[in-house]
Amino acid sequence: MPEVGSNGTGGVDGWQQIPSGARGYDGFGGHIGRTSAESTPWWKPEAKAPAGAPNIVVILIDDMGYSDIGPFDSEIDTPNLNRLADSGYWLSNYHTTSVCSPA
Repeated sequence: MPEVGSNGTGGVDGWQQIPSGARGYDGFGGHIGRTSAESTPWWKPEAKAPAGAPNIVVILIDDMGYSDIGPFDSEIDTPNLNRLADSGYWLSNYHTTSVCSPA
């Protein structure tokens, strides 16, 4: 592995390779060169669900009361959420903490 330059930044005068055993680079299909012209970009292939896998929609909403949407008798009209609830499962027996933030 080349030496890191005196400025300690790993920049032009002290380029440094990715150390062997570094985490987060497993399966990286590109090449990291000294410059962008010498590098080859790579993006992970799009993940695809297996045939027949169910569609799951998770909606995370903060500070919503139980009856704030149409499927739970809200005064506010929510036709799209009503259609979504009518064509899926209702999970209405759940527990939560008193913390006001996503878990």
